[in-house]
Amino acid sequence: MLNKVMRAAAIAAVTLSGHAATADGHASISWTLDASASKLAFGSVKKDSVGEVHSFETISGGVSAQGAVAIEIDLTSVQTNIDIRNERFGEFVFKGAPKATLNAEVDIAEMSAMAVGASDVIDVEAVLSFLGADIEVEAEMFALRVWIPKSSSPPMT
Repeated sequence: MLNKVMRAAAIAAVTLSGHAATADGHASISWTLDASASKLAFGSVKKDSVGEVHSFETISGGVSAQGAVAIEIDLTSVQTNIDIRNERFGEFVFKGAPKATLNAEVDIAEMSAMAVGASDVIDVEAVLSFLGADIEVEAEMFALRVWIPKSSSPPMT
C-alpha cells in the first residue's frame, strides 16, 4: 500500500501562496507559506484502477533567500473525506509518524522578479522525507507574490 501512495505522490500538487518578506523594502529575502491559502494534495490508487485525491489540512514552510523550499506536512491532518480512511492512513500508511517534509530548490531570482499580484506554476523535483526514507517526487507549486505593507508606501523596486 505504501508503494502505491508513494507512486501517487509523484504527481502531488503543492499550492503555495506566500508573502515576500523584505528586510529593507527593497529586495526579497524569503517567501513564507500562507497556510490558510495553501494546499498539499496527493493521489492514491485502490484496486489498481480507482484514483482518489487526498490532502493535508496542516502544512507549514516556505522558500529561503537561496531558493531552498521546505514544507513540513502534519500527517495527522490527512483528509480523505472518509473518517475511517483518515485513521487507516495514519495507522497503516503513515505508521503513526507525525510528520513528513518536502524539500526542493527553486530559482529565487525568477520568483523575486514576479510583480506584486503575479502568480506562476513552478515544476519542481522534490524529495519527500517520510518514515526514514527520502523519495524523489515531481511536484507543482503555485506561487503568488503578495505585498504586506509595513508602512503606507509600497516597496521600492
